[in-house]
Amino acid sequence: MKLISLIFSFKNEENNLEELVKRVDNAISKLDNYNYELIFVNDDSDDNSEEILTKLQKNFPITL
Repeated sequence: MKLISLIFSFKNEENNLEELVKRVDNAISKLDNYNYELIFVNDDSDDNSEEILTKLQKNFPITL
């Protein structure tokens, strides 16, 4: 299996992160013989973005 690594920088994106993760998962899961990882880099958020990503880690391959 091949691995696709996607890197995102975020700042105060608590309202968008869950939708982003779901859309990426939906798109990549349609590809045969590919796994993926999402790497999120926190750009000094002061909202709940990091907490949301921590919860999403339980179901998706996310690295903070």
